[in-house]
Amino acid sequence: MSKMNELAKVLVVDDTEFNIDIIYGALEDLYDIRVAMSGHEALSLVDLDPPDIILLDISMPEMDGFEVCQRLKSLPYAKDIPVIFISANSHLESKIRAFSLGGVDYIVKPFDILEIKSRIQNHLELKFSREILSNANHNLGKLVSLKTLEVIQMRSAIIQTLASLAETRDDDTGKHIIRTQQYVKIMLNHLLEQGTFADELTPELADQIILATPLHDIGKIGIPDAILLKPGPLTPEEFNIMKRHTILGKNA
Repeated sequence: MSKMNELAKVLVVDDTEFNIDIIYGALEDLYDIRVAMSGHEALSLVDLDPPDIILLDISMPEMDGFEVCQRLKSLPYAKDIPVIFISANSHLESKIRAFSLGGVDYIVKPFDILEIKSRIQNHLELKFSREILSNANHNLGKLVSLKTLEVIQMRSAIIQTLASLAETRDDDTGKHIIRTQQYVKIMLNHLLEQGTFADELTPELADQIILATPLHDIGKIGIPDAILLKPGPLTPEEFNIMKRHTILGKNA
């Protein structure tokens, strides 16, 4: 016997005590069996403690199995519970309606208890497998989000480190970097608010541009101090060397 079966909660819904006794006696050693003899009682039990699977009779007074299933599927905490219909009605129309309402299986009375055991086992395994996969996907999504955040933080740290190199070389360049980043941020926020270039400019892209702005003059790191820090005007030759900081930055 698997641990899954030992923990599985099975709700049997039938207004005939004889049917309940048969199913209960056959399943009590395998599952945690709950019993309801009406649709209203079944919904109350599901509300208190949702089972793992439901065996649902169709022909019941006040509220038949079709209505019970319909109500269950409208509840967020119950919509994924497998419902196996059990009915003396073997007509195709009844089966089609049962499946259209969200039932996963349909067993015709008089039933064979071995068949019921097999159907329950199969649908529980499928349900728990889906839950395991869903949890795995959720955990994978959390891991991806965490790694993405780490990459963003690492990229930001690298950019700040590179930008600080230019700042240590030239105090004026450092202040210019800060001012330029603020100007770019103001302009991009304005464009986003106005919807300009909405097809290309997304908030994510704007954040990337703002983050990378401090690197626009990173090429000045490759300019000799004698030219970069020269207090007076540059000669034409020196100015040509200074202009090369754009190419150095591109190739960095």
